[in-house]
Amino acid sequence: MNFRDWKRKFGRVQTLLDSLLSEKQRIETYIQAHTTLLSPMRQIPQETLTEIFIHCLPAEPSLCGPKFE
Repeated sequence: MNFRDWKRKFGRVQTLLDSLLSEKQRIETYIQAHTTLLSPMRQIPQETLTEIFIHCLPAEPSLCGPKFE
């Protein structure tokens, strides 16, 4: 291989590296944006959350909704 061939090959490798670094940054940004899904609130058992929300329901049915008897 001569110098021009090496230079072209190096250019292709550099382009690939830049592309991979850009993809890495995109993935890191995505992960950072979604880490809130791992918040402590999501670790509360479903039964506990259900109980909390049941207690938040109105004591009497709304005039706008179906009758609960």
